[in-house]
Amino acid sequence: MLFQYLCIYYFTSYVNIVFNFMVVSLHMKVVIALWLVNQCSAMINSTRSKWLLEEHGHIKAEMTQGMVIHGIYVLSIYSPIPSFEPNISK
Repeated sequence: MLFQYLCIYYFTSYVNIVFNFMVVSLHMKVVIALWLVNQCSAMINSTRSKWLLEEHGHIKAEMTQGMVIHGIYVLSIYSPIPSFEPNISK
């Protein structure tokens, strides 16, 4: 369980750092976040992590789902929100 939370924490931190230096549309940020989730899933499936899947096979699905949720959360916080201020001319 601790491993799962650490991976999610580092994933969201990495997404935050990357998105702070990027000026791209929200669509591109979603694509990048999904790509990062895919890379993390591939890392979990690597031969170095086979023991984790054999011992705790349920962690993979929970971790991927948690990464998607936290990735969307990070996107919603750090995405530039357009401001609709009324143009009042005097």
